[in-house]
Amino acid sequence: MPRHRKSHSSAAASTVPWTEYTDDGDEIVHDLPTHYEVCPRCEGKGKHMNPGIDSHGITSEEWEREWDDESRKAYFSGGYDVTCEECKGKRVVSVVDLDALEPDLRKKYRAHLQDEEDDRRTRESERRYGY
Repeated sequence: MPRHRKSHSSAAASTVPWTEYTDDGDEIVHDLPTHYEVCPRCEGKGKHMNPGIDSHGITSEEWEREWDDESRKAYFSGGYDVTCEECKGKRVVSVVDLDALEPDLRKKYRAHLQDEEDDRRTRESERRYGY
């Protein structure tokens, strides 16, 4: 699973609650420590291309037919950038500090993250096939 670069600040961001569901159906709420890492969406720039402009990709045909020189220049110079949707322009995001977790809790939380990623990939695959 990809990890993001840590920011230069070593101060903890705070904690975030995470609910562990046991095999017996019990819920255990853990306060997981967090730290700041460089935003993966904007890569620490605080802004990114407006998804309405190129989220579907721009074909070479569209580029030639629909984009004039001024629009192309604006595209490459950041003229269509918007404030980052993930970090809201702060350039960093708060994430769980896996290194600060006890080994058993780290293992459980990583399994939870893997389950979430597997679910996301399944949903994405189903969308591609029209489900």
